[in-house]
Amino acid sequence: MDIEILEGYNHEMGIEMLADGFVASAISHGARCSMVLYERNVKNAVKVLDFPLEYRMGDVWNMRVKVDDIKALKTMEYAFFDGEHIFADPCGKSFSGRDAWGKLDQVHNQKRSPLYQEDFDWEGDKPLHRSESETILYRLHVRGFTKSASSKCVQRGTFAGIVEKIDYLQTLGITAIDLMPCQEFEEIMMPDRRDPYGNDLPTGKINYWGYTRALSLRTKGKFFKETPKKCSQ
Repeated sequence: MDIEILEGYNHEMGIEMLADGFVASAISHGARCSMVLYERNVKNAVKVLDFPLEYRMGDVWNMRVKVDDIKALKTMEYAFFDGEHIFADPCGKSFSGRDAWGKLDQVHNQKRSPLYQEDFDWEGDKPLHRSESETILYRLHVRGFTKSASSKCVQRGTFAGIVEKIDYLQTLGITAIDLMPCQEFEEIMMPDRRDPYGNDLPTGKINYWGYTRALSLRTKGKFFKETPKKCSQ
């Protein structure tokens, strides 16, 4: 796959797919910034694309990447590199590398986003615009609401489990739900102080509730029984 790097534009942060490639925008405070490309399910990078300095605006780096084979991008994932650390795209809409809840051996897996994603089909769905005076709101935790076997849900601890409970909630008079943090947060807790020898290990504790830093444009993958594309909205 031949690649040509051209001047980008700061239309939106993250990735914008084009007919012949994509535009990438990242924030990095360092003296350099790169985009690291991987093949899906392959550990090592297949290509590193440096953001040209002339396309930098403050801490925002932009570039347009033109390719001769757009189909090759459909199996690729990416992350960014600031000269010292590889980091996930804060504006990524999906992530791999954290596929199971609370597994300590995944804590050092690099979070990577797919380059190519199909737009979600809302099938004409629209907000109900119910007035506040007619709204009874119930706040719940996506995992905790149906994880127990007593919920009698088929897909316990997931968004689909909540869908199974909609009729039950409506019989209680509830008209809307407010979800506790359900964006892509890190539930495996690390120590507050870094090991001076670089051997940081998890504390063994789980941030169950999710009130912490998160990748806010992506719902938490571990709350899906299947891939989001297969789940109903």
